[in-house]
Amino acid sequence: GGGDSVLLCGACGAGKTSLFQVLRSGSVYEGTVTSMNENEDRFAVEGKLGGKGIVSKMAHVVDLPGHPRLRAKLDKYAGAARGIVFVVDSVDFTTQRRAVAEQLFDVLTNPVVQRRRTPVLLACNKSEKITAHPVDFIRKRLEKEIEQLRSTSGTLADTSGGGGG
Repeated sequence: GGGDSVLLCGACGAGKTSLFQVLRSGSVYEGTVTSMNENEDRFAVEGKLGGKGIVSKMAHVVDLPGHPRLRAKLDKYAGAARGIVFVVDSVDFTTQRRAVAEQLFDVLTNPVVQRRRTPVLLACNKSEKITAHPVDFIRKRLEKEIEQLRSTSGTLADTSGGGGG
């Protein structure tokens, strides 16, 4: 699809703004940054591409705040998104898993994201920490939580559409 934006989404404290700053400046910011508003910038992002070695591409990167009012922000940027990086804190995952799953579910069920088939990458932040949960564990738990959310929201959707009144 069109657009060259990469959206960074995820729960509060997952590390979206730190990731944004590392991508932009190349250096790790030590400390905590809380964003109530989105950060956005256009800069070169480097990475390995197949047999071509390291390539550099200009990208518009948007760090969306993690608070529950994400949906409105996501709607604003989803139409121009080439991809979404959903950041999860690998250390605090078990205590946050329901909230994380709900936000990921919001991203995956967003009508614009679905219509454009925007790819979503799950990025497990802080995975180098000794107390981090393994990526596979996180993926399986999120799949389970989302499956429960799907069955619940399906039930709500079924009961809401009717006459009555």
